[in-house]
Amino acid sequence: MPRITRVFIRTAMINMLIGLACSALLLVNQVLHLNDALWALQPASYHLLTVGWLTQLIAGVALWLFPPLSREMPRGDPRLTWSAYGALNLGLLLRV
Repeated sequence: MPRITRVFIRTAMINMLIGLACSALLLVNQVLHLNDALWALQPASYHLLTVGWLTQLIAGVALWLFPPLSREMPRGDPRLTWSAYGALNLGLLLRV
């Protein structure tokens, strides 16, 4: 398994845990009525679960399973995949 795939999947799992923690906090807040300001976490938790977890998991598995492009560079230009990873996570961080 290529390194970029492992990084995408590990980051996806970290985002899933953070998104589920935010969602659990929202559920506790709904039951106990702790603070109305916590509802600002709802869009962030949705974004972490869809873009942070699901999109990165799909991208990591796709990079691993797609057929090779050539013998020299089986997954294309590695700079492009790393820049896509960085841009995706920077946008996710800015959104959250």
